[in-house]
Amino acid sequence: MKIKAIRMYDNTFKDQSQAHVTQDGYLIDTGFEVILVDTGRQEAPSDAKSRPGSHAPTREQNHNYIKALYALGYRPEQVTRIIVTHRQPCHTAALNCFPQAKIYISAQEAATLNLCGNNIVIADCPQRYHDFARAQKVTDGIYYVEDERHDSPHNIVIIEDHGHHYMIHSDLTPYNPFAGNPRQHSGTH
Repeated sequence: MKIKAIRMYDNTFKDQSQAHVTQDGYLIDTGFEVILVDTGRQEAPSDAKSRPGSHAPTREQNHNYIKALYALGYRPEQVTRIIVTHRQPCHTAALNCFPQAKIYISAQEAATLNLCGNNIVIADCPQRYHDFARAQKVTDGIYYVEDERHDSPHNIVIIEDHGHHYMIHSDLTPYNPFAGNPRQHSGTH
């Protein structure tokens, strides 16, 4: 299994004390399927570098989302599934570029985005996944998990691969190794 970050921007490290690595989605290649976690923007905002208060004001645009996908060696028609962590445009703007893909999304988020059709899979998360109360299996080794820490729907993707577990929580998550217990810190967006 391969997990790759889809990057529309360069220079996303804010400083050495907090690693803010900003991606515009992730690609999971299982060897049988190509699955995206979020779809980022189709185009980067023209003011991403200069806008005060933006997520990473030092970003420089390098590709739009589809070009970034091609840069990884993949084409839109190869994508079989998309897992949406939440509805914000920086996570969903390019959904329409993958009409053949099944889209996994919460009912609330699907309603907000007016998504309907045979390719929409409402993730109702009917099962437990270890310590998480609500989860849904997407395919072997990939789980869509409700993140109960947020007041609005934000979901996590957990990938199991050869005894390793990877967690994708798509928002910026500050991490400061000198700040003590990481459980005391929450993601920002």
